[in-house]
Amino acid sequence: MTTAKRSAWFEMRYAEDPRMAVVVMDMAAYDDLVSIDEMADWAHEHPGWTGAPQHRWALGQSSENSWSPMETLTHLVWKIDADLPPMRPNQPVFDRAGHRIGTPDLLDVEAGLVVQYHGGIHLVGSAPARDAQAEATYRSHGLQVMNVVATDLAARGAMADRFHRERRACAFAAESTRAWTIQAPRGWIATHSVALRRGLDERQRQLVLRYRAA
Repeated sequence: MTTAKRSAWFEMRYAEDPRMAVVVMDMAAYDDLVSIDEMADWAHEHPGWTGAPQHRWALGQSSENSWSPMETLTHLVWKIDADLPPMRPNQPVFDRAGHRIGTPDLLDVEAGLVVQYHGGIHLVGSAPARDAQAEATYRSHGLQVMNVVATDLAARGAMADRFHRERRACAFAAESTRAWTIQAPRGWIATHSVALRRGLDERQRQLVLRYRAA
């Protein structure tokens, strides 16, 4: 009936507000349906359609490695309301021996700040214990951790103020002195873009994208 590119373009143009247009793009990229570059080319070919300015703005705010709508909305508060430099969504973090410490929802590399969105699933079963262990691991390596919940997103101004407070409390340590790094060890399979994920063979997809099945 239609294509993923055209459908995402339509949904972005008619989204209820610009931030939800970013969510559409991020989630279409998450499923590797379209890349940001593909959507930008499409927008260039259709400049005068209804909602085209919203579509273009949303592309400038989008990421190909956000794993949930709430992560995207949290990042938008950080960038727009708090006016802070973009973070890295789902950036793997390693210790100096090359072992993965974790993959935080959002990472401010300069400050050393991890931002985690905690939805309802984080309150079920063993999730709280896992979250507490993950936070302790980040902190033991010198990273500051900030947790965000749905009610925070309902008060963007207060959340933006909190972002600034948390960031000021961070170490801002020089890369050479950190106990953590974003430099992946040899053999690590990167998956932070649509192009990289599309390029995986089936064995690699089963290995590094199994979180999607969960």
